[in-house]
Amino acid sequence: MDQTTDQIPDQATAERAPQDDPAPETVSVIVRRRDFLERVAENSEFRPNQIKPVMDAVLNELGKAMAAGEAMNLPPLGKLTVNRTKQTDKADIAVVRLRRKRTDEVAETPLAPPED
Repeated sequence: MDQTTDQIPDQATAERAPQDDPAPETVSVIVRRRDFLERVAENSEFRPNQIKPVMDAVLNELGKAMAAGEAMNLPPLGKLTVNRTKQTDKADIAVVRLRRKRTDEVAETPLAPPED
């Protein structure tokens, strides 16, 4: 029997072959407070110095609620559930689960009304 090497996959090729149900790739990007503030300012009619106190208050309350183990339903963010909490000498650690609608289902509504 004549078999060419094109018909027989080698082991390296077989290991690189895509699987039937690949896990979604996630990119870990850390968004800093300043960058987040700028994003909010771009999507609203307010300046960063107007948004900063409100954003700080919102983030502070989110942190308190997570540390207390409270579940939150905050559309369009989603439903946040605290799975586990742990207190260490330096920090409170919360393992949370966030359930969101798929991005293609979430309406793209700006924070500010469109300018005329």
